[in-house]
Amino acid sequence: MSVRQILLSAAGSSAYVPSDGSTWSAFTSPTGSCGSIAYGNGVFVAVSGGQTNGDVSGVSHDGLTWTSGKLPISSHWQVTYGNGLFVGTAAQYTIGASSVDGINWTQRSLPLTATWNAMAYGAGLFVALGFGTSVAITSPDGITWTQRTLPVVAYWSALTYANGIFVALSGDSAASNIAATSTDGITWTQRTMHASLRWTSITYGASMFLASTWTSSTSYATSLDGISWTLRTSQPSGMYRVTYGGAYFVGVNWSNSTGIRSTDGLNWTTMTMPGSNWQAICYGDGTFVAASNSSKAAVSLRTS
Repeated sequence: MSVRQILLSAAGSSAYVPSDGSTWSAFTSPTGSCGSIAYGNGVFVAVSGGQTNGDVSGVSHDGLTWTSGKLPISSHWQVTYGNGLFVGTAAQYTIGASSVDGINWTQRSLPLTATWNAMAYGAGLFVALGFGTSVAITSPDGITWTQRTLPVVAYWSALTYANGIFVALSGDSAASNIAATSTDGITWTQRTMHASLRWTSITYGASMFLASTWTSSTSYATSLDGISWTLRTSQPSGMYRVTYGGAYFVGVNWSNSTGIRSTDGLNWTTMTMPGSNWQAICYGDGTFVAASNSSKAAVSLRTS
């Protein structure tokens, strides 16, 4: 059986089939340059950031029609979702924000200023990492934050929570083999990647973690536990950001309009993206949404 047939059989004839990430349609990003995208409570939420600061959020149920909201300050924003709440952090400010719907935001206070370049929710905590620091901050509710200490100063660039563990990677602006893990978001253990590369993104799917690198490299890494990693080579293209959903890993490139997808994280096929400079990618409810460092965005829709 094909992946599509398996999904149809599992979902039932009246359900949709999740996107396989192969076909993309372009639209104008509601945030201009995008910092990140999160999915929760039935909606995608995109926030301003990337190469151009902004104070706009965009909310969409289907990835096609968007409603704009206003963030507390113009900055490079990161956003994540957990426990019924969207939570954002503003780079180079002691300012965060929280929202139930992604449109109406309440300003919150962070314990210190840093370039918050990676966020995740897990183990009952929101966690944000400071880029070029040994600092993390955690919050149980997206309102009150506590400063934590990472094992080493690093360019923390990627973070995820899955399978009972937070996994953090370094290397967005410099090659690095530094990583760290935590089961609670509070106490961290330094780990080592098999190669010093510019690790830029991490996701979990098909019972493994998968980490991507800067666009110019076709190298990536996989891990069953987030601790021991295997270096691999994606063919025929690299990936700057990667996510997992609908039985597919989908990676998007920075320097060109090529993307790649895989069901097992080992064997890859290419797809064409409507543009380049992809800053963020997210999956939710059968649909992939990607946004760039300009006004470009793209959606890969589920089918009925």
